[in-house]
Amino acid sequence: MKHIISVSFSRTKAYESHKEFLNKFLKVSFGHYLPLTEKYDIHVCNNATFEGEFYDHGIKWHYTNLHSPIALFKLVNRYRNKDAIFLIHGFHTPLHVLFLKLFHSPSRMMVLHHAERPAQHPLKRGLQRSAFHNLKALFVSEDQAHSFFSRKVLTPGNIKEVMECSTDFKPAEPLKYEGKWKCIWVGRLDRNKDPLTVIRAVALLKTRGVDVQLQMVYSSGHLEAVVKQMIHDLGLSSCITLRGQKTHKQLEKMYRENHLFLAASHHEGSGVAACEAMACGCVPVLTTIPSFKKMTRNGEGGFLYEPTQFLQLSEIVANLTETTWLAKRQQAISIFEEDLSFNAIKRRYEEILEETFV
Repeated sequence: MKHIISVSFSRTKAYESHKEFLNKFLKVSFGHYLPLTEKYDIHVCNNATFEGEFYDHGIKWHYTNLHSPIALFKLVNRYRNKDAIFLIHGFHTPLHVLFLKLFHSPSRMMVLHHAERPAQHPLKRGLQRSAFHNLKALFVSEDQAHSFFSRKVLTPGNIKEVMECSTDFKPAEPLKYEGKWKCIWVGRLDRNKDPLTVIRAVALLKTRGVDVQLQMVYSSGHLEAVVKQMIHDLGLSSCITLRGQKTHKQLEKMYRENHLFLAASHHEGSGVAACEAMACGCVPVLTTIPSFKKMTRNGEGGFLYEPTQFLQLSEIVANLTETTWLAKRQQAISIFEEDLSFNAIKRRYEEILEETFV
């Protein structure tokens, strides 16, 4: 049987058990693996603070300290003479990958991009070139790989496009428009997610007499005090509600109860929240970064504006009609099913894997 070995060298410090890890990630990051178990033997190997092996949902889960040379050797040796492909998550551990390449053919190894950029330090970037240059690399959009090409970490012909995550969220009946656009923002309160651009757009809409209600969902971020102060200073307390952290199930309900999903990100690997919103029929209004352009088919399934340009964002909302919103909603749902759903990702993975196994 053909084996797929998914390897993450990032430490799962926040998760102390297999059950806790599965509850967090199965329905977001590993859902496309489930139908692949019919055809492949799937192993997920995590660099964890606890030890253990489990068989769950047709997948073999392994937790160990993968920073240990002994544990890393045991991992690669287990599949040394088997028909196996290693899927390595991220570009941040080139030394680990170089070690794997001592025992496993580079033609049967792939690296998955998770919003990383080429290393700034010349030494580490040199290690990345040695580790990844001849590997296939999976990106949501090939445009995300340009900085890797220019720094000779990757070669253009080795890039494959595939969405990195999805959701099992479903749409409900279309939300009625009653003279007010209900919007939601989800993310960390940091410079990259740029909540300040969204707040400025809401302030501008208010001065123009456009009725907007924004809910902001977040778990952390160093801009929290700045966000609260800005909302107070601009007199937006009546139209912006800070909701804090919500559970996965609560988020599905919230997406269904809002017309628009607003994002102002400067950089993303993919966009979990945008994907979830589209699945629920919450129309995305996103920045023109490569992953968002790919996810929306260059704006077909939503709206795009330039990062930091709150005036453009406010114009999109101010000029929106219910008819246009309904059409975009249907396009967003269709694009999700065709390109971003677990079944769509599974089909794309099968194409890539079969090409690699040849």
